[in-house]
Amino acid sequence: MKSINLRRTPKNVIYALILLCFSLYAIFHLGGWDHSTSSLSFLRRSEVMASFKNTDEEQRQFSLQQKLQSNPLVKQQQGQKEDRQQQRDKQKQTNQQMKPDKQRQQDKQHQDQLQNLLEQHRFKLSGVKQELPKETEGKQVDQNSETNGPLEKGDLLGPKFKNFKKILYWNDAYGTEDFWLGLGQKPFIEAGCRVTECFATHDRQLLPAERADAILWHSRSNDKSLPKVRSPHTFYIFWLIESASYPYGDLNTYNGVFNWTMTYRLDSDFPRPYGSIVFSPNVSAKTAAPKNYAHGKTKLAAWFVSNCHTISGREHLVKVLQTHMDVDIYGGCGTLICTRKESKKCKEMLEKDYKFYLAFENSLCVDYITEKFFDTIKYNVVPVVYGLGYKRTQIPKGAYIDVMDFASVQELASYLLYLDSNDTAYNEYFRWKEDGYKALEVINDVYIQAFCDVCERLHEAEDRTVVDVASNDGVHVNKSGQQFQRPMIKEKYRKVYNINEWFATGQCISPNNNEKLKSFVHGKYVSHEDMKSELQKLPLLFKPKKSTDDRPT
Repeated sequence: MKSINLRRTPKNVIYALILLCFSLYAIFHLGGWDHSTSSLSFLRRSEVMASFKNTDEEQRQFSLQQKLQSNPLVKQQQGQKEDRQQQRDKQKQTNQQMKPDKQRQQDKQHQDQLQNLLEQHRFKLSGVKQELPKETEGKQVDQNSETNGPLEKGDLLGPKFKNFKKILYWNDAYGTEDFWLGLGQKPFIEAGCRVTECFATHDRQLLPAERADAILWHSRSNDKSLPKVRSPHTFYIFWLIESASYPYGDLNTYNGVFNWTMTYRLDSDFPRPYGSIVFSPNVSAKTAAPKNYAHGKTKLAAWFVSNCHTISGREHLVKVLQTHMDVDIYGGCGTLICTRKESKKCKEMLEKDYKFYLAFENSLCVDYITEKFFDTIKYNVVPVVYGLGYKRTQIPKGAYIDVMDFASVQELASYLLYLDSNDTAYNEYFRWKEDGYKALEVINDVYIQAFCDVCERLHEAEDRTVVDVASNDGVHVNKSGQQFQRPMIKEKYRKVYNINEWFATGQCISPNNNEKLKSFVHGKYVSHEDMKSELQKLPLLFKPKKSTDDRPT
């Protein structure tokens, strides 16, 4: 085959051949000719080719999807895959929710524990002092405010105090007109009470008895009178902190008068003990090395006392105890001196030198546990107690030694001497301070809690049945937001006490009227069975303390 000589070929033939080649390329590769121009656009050519390619891919995917959907096995597998994915998504969502739920649960448990620890100290629940409400600023807060002056007659009965509960101190507590609480609303706020809309006063001109929500009455006050007019909405509160063994006269005179009680008894409506111990988790104590509390102590037992002749016969018990072991007696009944003014130094000396302290009560009455015990328990010395009701309290059993647990004074002395010779056994009486709990403090003014509870209960006791006017009071309104007229006492709160039977009957025991106890304090042997049978004459002693669940709600 002869080759073409392009030099001899006419130019128009060459152009024709080139044009023919481009035409054929367009026909076979692009499917047509671009009529908008005399030559092919390379840019349009690439776009068209890409479009054809994408279209072919979509068609293939669509065709494949149709085939898969028409296959039952593939359908089943696809459904299972979707189910597994849904389960994974659901589990993931659940896991995301579990963490906050678990955290909320832990927070709730922590809050419940805190609530249980502090339930008996309600005035501590808020943690911080509440700020004064705007409507009670100035003279409405404290009737004896130095800056605002006293309240005028009628102010307390005005609209600014409409939603307040008013408490009237009818007489005094050993010469103290405010019962060691304070006046006005201020003490309820400073104590951190959960409900603070209460006002306390001793001024009968400022608050007439018939307008008071509660009247506090002390049976040992020189003023033993009662209001001449009693309103149906007023609660009468019997207040007493001395033992039931005291000769109060004929308490039958006051039967049917009082709705509530505030005494040292744990079954009072508002218990007012001489002290209390607050417990809190003590993490550091768990990891600390055991402490030898006996180290450095060179003396055995001490007793601080001023009343030498008591109805409990404690002086006879100590006299017998001294025949078996050393007991140092400070105060008016002994030879050693440690005055009340030096109380703190005396207790520090007690902690440093002595292993035991005799916390012997002057009366053996149910729940009558005084500062003799509570002022000592915070020091590192073991209290030896002579009283009734310790087992009804929340005081850990391993924190004290109870005289009543022994059959004789000699047996008690032998046990104390054993502890003196055995540091390991002695230290067990402090283990409660180290086993995850710690006595934070002895609260000598725990009766403030009782007043917080009075304020709260006064608001709870309303029998709101008569609609009055709308109110903006956000605390003491019903769900509909309506205010009510001054209420009568709810039926379940209308109880009245036979105060003589409740307070003065079957509460105390004394060597003066009990031969078994008399024999015991004078050193004779009395079996546990015999002593228990004598104590069973005080039925309240073997009952658990009254819980808040037993009270009206």
